[in-house]
Amino acid sequence: NHWAAGYIAYCANEGIIDGRDANTFDPDATVTGLEAAKMMLVALGYDSKIEGFTGGQWAGNVLKAAKAEELFDGCDDFNAGAVLDRDNAAQIIFNGLMAKGVKYDHQYEITTGDTSVTVNTKADALTSKLYERAFGTDLKPGTANADDFGRPAHSWEYDKKDVGTYANEADFSFVAAKAGFTPALTEYDEDFAADQNVEWELVTDGIYPAINGAKNYNVEIGDVVEFFDVTDNELKTQYKVVVSHYDAYKITEIDTDVDEDAAEEGITAYIDSIPNTEFPGYDADTYVEDAVVLVAKKGVKIIDSYVPEKVTGAIDYVHGSTAYTIDGTKYTRATDFGTEAGIAAPTQAGDSTYDFYLVNGYLIAAEVVEEVTDTLFGVVLDRGTRTPDFGAEEKIIKAVTSDAEEAVYTIDAAAPNEVKVTEYEKVSENGLYSEFKLAAYQLNEDGEIDALTVETTNAGLELTVGTASNVTMSSRGVFDGNYVADDVVIFCDDGDSSDITWTVCGYEDLAAADKVSGKYFVNKDGEIVAM
Repeated sequence: NHWAAGYIAYCANEGIIDGRDANTFDPDATVTGLEAAKMMLVALGYDSKIEGFTGGQWAGNVLKAAKAEELFDGCDDFNAGAVLDRDNAAQIIFNGLMAKGVKYDHQYEITTGDTSVTVNTKADALTSKLYERAFGTDLKPGTANADDFGRPAHSWEYDKKDVGTYANEADFSFVAAKAGFTPALTEYDEDFAADQNVEWELVTDGIYPAINGAKNYNVEIGDVVEFFDVTDNELKTQYKVVVSHYDAYKITEIDTDVDEDAAEEGITAYIDSIPNTEFPGYDADTYVEDAVVLVAKKGVKIIDSYVPEKVTGAIDYVHGSTAYTIDGTKYTRATDFGTEAGIAAPTQAGDSTYDFYLVNGYLIAAEVVEEVTDTLFGVVLDRGTRTPDFGAEEKIIKAVTSDAEEAVYTIDAAAPNEVKVTEYEKVSENGLYSEFKLAAYQLNEDGEIDALTVETTNAGLELTVGTASNVTMSSRGVFDGNYVADDVVIFCDDGDSSDITWTVCGYEDLAAADKVSGKYFVNKDGEIVAM
């Protein structure tokens, strides 16, 4: 009653399988590469007894014959004596189908009493391949010689229908660490790049190199660059180059409501209105709403997609526009990082947690998992001429922490978005200022301003502006209908309109005040963060 009983009976009758020993047959056990090769060799016509595939020397004899038939070609991370995985099992079977096998030129029968034994002698190679003998004319090579990426490939047809097109293995490949074909190749192998057009050349006969179907050399960071030897010139080695490029794609809708006509065509779902039959790589379990997948296209046609590797963590440090350090590990950004609509490109270090998606080890997209607001607010003040302790090209930010401690920073007025910051221990609280603007900023791990946004309209700060007149904060921390943030920044004037003098106050000052009037700023969570 075993599910494979029919197959087992056939293979046993053909002598392909014999069991573990005279008393044990274990159909659910694992098999090694040698055991699988022995089965394939018998299917190819080899006689186990003549070739010594039984007995104490069976492993060595099988290994020798399997190598002669190239049964292990293309196997990855392969140990013939170890348990065989599915990928390598399929490779051995495919190699066997492509092999010709043998027949024995003499065959005679020995009879002793009631027992007759058929004896084969010398094995000669057959002229046809095993798949031709097994499937006849139903299975045959197809006409396609390249896949959708443009890689040299082979194809198969069965019963006049396409089975598939399969890329040949590249002679060598690498992941581009720099943008542009020549910079990427030089980074990979400087000496090899220098030999271009001397020892080797790219085939450019109007077809090659086909990079994602286009005749160009557009290579971006994170792309896979494959070289295929297509030499037909004895003077130089000729390569076809194919670049595989993927972009991040966020699925917004999965529709499994499929009508009968579509179902007959094999459609089971629509991914953002695209039938799953036109979305290679689609998997119902993982291609769900809001999932991020990587997609390769040839024009508008999707030619491949897959679910990318994901790293979840917080940003420790932003290396300009090229890389992030995430939980202690530095990751370089792919060229197209963050370009997909709906997928954020974080710009600041902090405690917020992100899902980072990788293409060949490079960051391609990120999404917020848990946002922790570590943006501080303050006022950028232009110092007046009566305070000569600061240079004319400097401004200061005055801010306050949640415990009402004053912090003062200077910034470079000429380049306010750059990290050129020095903290000062003390600045006069009653200095004269000619201008002040609300600012949002973040500090790096050294306490320096890592990012700064200055707005007079507050449009870029994502804040709502309100105005209070003689309002008191309640004991629950509510002011004018809004909760007051723990890190509120309050700038209080001394009530003398003749001089523009400001003092930094804090949450506790607001709680102690009898009445407060003035403008305040509310963040997107409904909290007052500055006043």
